[in-house]
Amino acid sequence: ALVVLASLAGAEGSGEAGQVLLLQCLQVVFVPLATVGLLEVATLVSEPFGSSFQDFPRSAYHVWLRDECEAFQTAAEEAPKEISFVTDAVEAKEARLVHDRVCAV
Repeated sequence: ALVVLASLAGAEGSGEAGQVLLLQCLQVVFVPLATVGLLEVATLVSEPFGSSFQDFPRSAYHVWLRDECEAFQTAAEEAPKEISFVTDAVEAKEARLVHDRVCAV
């Protein structure tokens, strides 16, 4: 930047030296800003289960998974009677394939 300032002082009306000075000033400001911004994004992506607002919604996932497991359990406990008719009608080819009235065909 000192070289550009010296050339600006020595040669009046030089537009190229002014452009170089402006470009260097912009680089001094925006290169570190972009670097810090990319580091912030990398930090957010590297720890998705953190505790801030942008992180993975762990409690929402936990509630969804609990509800799904309860739905599977309820469906197994309160199965329709038609299912038992189907399982009684199917005969297993080998006894080792039967487990708890479920036949792997």
